[in-house]
Amino acid sequence: MAVYQSFFSLRDSGDDGIRYVYRRHDPQVNKLAIMFPGQSYPVYAPLFWYISELAVLEGYDVLGLEYGFQRMHHTLESIDALVSEVGERLTAFFAEHSYRHVSLVAKSLGTVIASQLDGDWAGTDFDAIYLTPLPRAIKAMQRTPRMLVAVGDQDPLFRADDVEQIRNLASLELLLVPGADHALEISGSIPQSIQVLGDVITRCAKFLAR
Repeated sequence: MAVYQSFFSLRDSGDDGIRYVYRRHDPQVNKLAIMFPGQSYPVYAPLFWYISELAVLEGYDVLGLEYGFQRMHHTLESIDALVSEVGERLTAFFAEHSYRHVSLVAKSLGTVIASQLDGDWAGTDFDAIYLTPLPRAIKAMQRTPRMLVAVGDQDPLFRADDVEQIRNLASLELLLVPGADHALEISGSIPQSIQVLGDVITRCAKFLAR
């Protein structure tokens, strides 16, 4: 089975430069993984790179998102505007492509964006991997039918009381990483941070393989 890479963009976008990396199999498959990057964590950063490779090996097509403010090297001004930007593009994408199963892979800001766009894959079988989520995404997480959440117990943006809001959900697989911060790294220790990266990737591999 061959895998091809192309780019998806809006035909009438006025060439705003926003292009989603689209990796697809030939012959066609029925599973898609969508990568929602963080504010400072793009889809070519380590976690997304490895998860994308795992998804392809498991027979998923992969759509890696890029935000307009990232492309323009601007600061994020409005989450609502960003939701509209991404939603417009995903609506156009799903108008051209059909999948029976969608896996959302989102980090930090991406968890908020994904949480407000679940109508775009309504009617499909979907699950999610939430990496260092933000509290604003909790309500959507509570209605996600199946999910893996990876978060550090030293993450200042998703604290112990936030973890308690999701801990007992039947849909949840929780990877709570001791000593890890919002980057899923151990401050001051590169070897330990690399070990955490491996542990998270291993859990993601098992999740995607089911």
